Order: sequence, then structure tokens, then C-alpha cells
Amino acid sequence: MYAETLFAAGLIDPAIEKLDAAIQLLGGLNSMRPGTERDRAFARSLAFAERVAQPKQGSSDPVRAAGLYDRAAAAAASPAQQVAYRLSRARFARSQRDFTSEVRLYQDILANPAWRAVIVPEEDGTGTTPAATLAEDSIRDRVRDMPAVYKQFEQQAVEQLAIAKQAKDPAQMMAVAQIYPNAKVAPDAMLAAADAYEAAGKFRPATQVLNQAYRKYREQSDKARIIEAQARNYLKLPGGVGVAIGRLTEGAKLQSAPTLSSPPKE
Repeated sequence: MYAETLFAAGLIDPAIEKLDAAIQLLGGLNSMRPGTERDRAFARSLAFAERVAQPKQGSSDPVRAAGLYDRAAAAAASPAQQVAYRLSRARFARSQRDFTSEVRLYQDILANPAWRAVIVPEEDGTGTTPAATLAEDSIRDRVRDMPAVYKQFEQQAVEQLAIAKQAKDPAQMMAVAQIYPNAKVAPDAMLAAADAYEAAGKFRPATQVLNQAYRKYREQSDKARIIEAQARNYLKLPGGVGVAIGRLTEGAKLQSAPTLSSPPKE
């Protein structure tokens, strides 16, 4: 509590000294013991970093803020803390026009299944959303104007999808789409996963993946291919004929006037 009192009084250096002393008592920056005191060290480090980065009065101190963010990163333990740190530091990176770091921090969230599921406030404060959605949307907004900042992740997605296809593993293919949803190969990863499920006779998972792909990527991928695959797989499910007919009816309305590439078999 003493560190917060000092910080609130504008005694920044003494407050940080108290914070560092607490971190040392926990085992040091890179080996803090888990527990309530570590949680407090995380909360203080993050709060101090945000206040220094965006003070209510005076000018920001980016160097000092970066050091405090480093302390928060070391103290973060739970998925919620890992996400809170990355979202806050991504905003700081954006304010410093360090867009490469901003995208990397959001990409960190997408790479971890537990972090993706954390519920966080919307950027505009109107509600809550999964961290994965916020990270994906933030990357999309940045890449729209600055595609170069995503280049390394685009290449990683291509490489990981090639490995997944070689293994014929639909779970690996889906992981590519989940970790790199902004990559150009993300729609192909989902469709490849659906094809792999269908080839293995797992028609229900195939329809689930195809439904996701249709909702998310229908304007970016081959809509006719998705609809046809949906119909084909629904025909294999009990009670799925009506849905299959509905999908084919929708497909027939497409302006491209597609023909079936793989007609359903008896």
C-alpha cells in the first residue's frame, strides 16, 4: 500500500523503489513466487505503467513506462493477467507508433488458447468480448494500412498450414486459422480442416467448421465451395437433408452460377 501512496503523492522514484523491494522479497524479477503478493506486484506494476504512460497531468515518460511494463510482464501469471498486460502494452506501443510491437502483443494472445478465451472490455467500453476477438480486430485494423507489420506472421501461417496439410491433421489446420485469423491462408486452413474431417467420415465436425468458415470468410473465400461442402456433409447426417437442400438453393442464387464440383454420391 505504501508504494501506491507514494505514487499518488507524485513521488514516483520512491514508489518504484518500494515496488522493486517487494519484487525482490518475492524472489526477484524473473523468479517471483506465486500467490497474492505476486498478484499485487502485477497490479501495481501495470497501474504505475499506465499512469506514467498516460498521466492526467504533465508529460508521459515512455522509458519509465516501458520499465514498469517489463515488471508487469514478469509478474503476470494467470491468463487474465497475461492478457491485461498485453492489451495495455499494445495500447502503449500504439501511442508510441511502435506498430510492430503492437501487432506482436495482440498476436501473442491469439497464439495461446487460454488467453484467447479471456473476457475483456470492448475498446469503446460498451461491453465485453473474448480477447481473441479484440486482438483479431485490432490486428485487422492495423494491417489494413500497414501490411508490412504482419509479414512475419503471414509467413508463419503459410509454413504451419503446410505442415498441418502434410500431417493431414484437421486439428492442426484449425489451429492455424485460430492463431492467424488475419492471415490470407486462414480461410484455406478452415476449408482444408473441413475436407480432412469429411475424408475421415467425421461429417458433423466438418459441418461445424464449414459453418464457421461461411460466417467469417464467405466474402474472402470461395463461397460456392463452402456451400457445396456444407450440403455434401449435411446429406451424410441424420435429418440433414433439409439443411442440405437449403444450402444448395442458396448456392444456386450466386451470381457466378456455380456447378457442383463433387456431386453427392448415393
